Parts: sequence; C-alpha cells; structure tokens
Amino acid sequence: MSEVIIPIDTFNPVEFFGVNDSNLEVIRRNFPELKLVARGNEIKVIGDEKNIHLFSEKINRLIQHYQKFGSLTPDNVEHFLADKNGKEGGPPAPPTDVLVFGQNGIMVRARTVNQKNWLRVRRKMMWSSQSDRPEQEKHTLLLHLQ
Repeated sequence: MSEVIIPIDTFNPVEFFGVNDSNLEVIRRNFPELKLVARGNEIKVIGDEKNIHLFSEKINRLIQHYQKFGSLTPDNVEHFLADKNGKEGGPPAPPTDVLVFGQNGIMVRARTVNQKNWLRVRRKMMWSSQSDRPEQEKHTLLLHLQ
C-alpha cells in the first residue's frame, strides 16, 4: 500500500470537488480500490502503486479541464474517468446552444429566439462552407445573415 498527496493549489477546491462533494463521489465510484481523502487543497490517495498512477493521470486531466474551462460537472468527471485503460475517447462534444466562451471558460448561452435562430443559421453556414456547394449558393446564404 502506498500513499500519495496530490495538491490542488491553483483553484477553489469547492468548485473542483463539487457541491456536497458530488464530483468527488463520482471519482470514488470509479476508483473503489483506492481510499481518497480530500482535505483543504489536497487529495490523499491510498492504495496500490498501479492504481495510484492511473488515478493521478486521470486527476491531472480533470485539473487541466477545469483550468481551461473554469467549471467541472459530474458529467465531465464521468467522461474523463470512463476509460480506465488510459485511452482517451476524445473531448466531450461542446454544447450546441453556446454563443461564445467568455473569460475563465464561462459559457454564454443562447436564450432568446433570435439568438437561437442565429446559432441555427451559423451551423447551417458552417455546414455549407464545408460542402462542395456552388459559390452562388454560399453567397446567397451569407446574404440571409445580414
């Protein structure tokens, strides 16, 4: 049995562990063979060397995700911990109703009908720019945006 302490100094631990430790509970469910103790700005991990190494890789990915996007949900945690072999299945699909990502990864979502229409037209425009449509049709689609 080994023991490793992983510091979480770069952000607010409450946001990382979740409300009422919801994110921590998801982590514990995915690593039942490890004993996890969260105190302040650190996680103490007790268990087998191999499992601790795998856990530290996964937790570092979670920390990087949090630092990039500024939020961490139980769904994000579940996604990052789903594959225990270390193979990454790719990042989760971005939400379709986001207008823009602001400071610290805050998502500005479409709320009004016009904002949702703008997103719908934008997706169509992105789709049409990737296809082999004639230049005239692309120009017509762009005129509808104005």
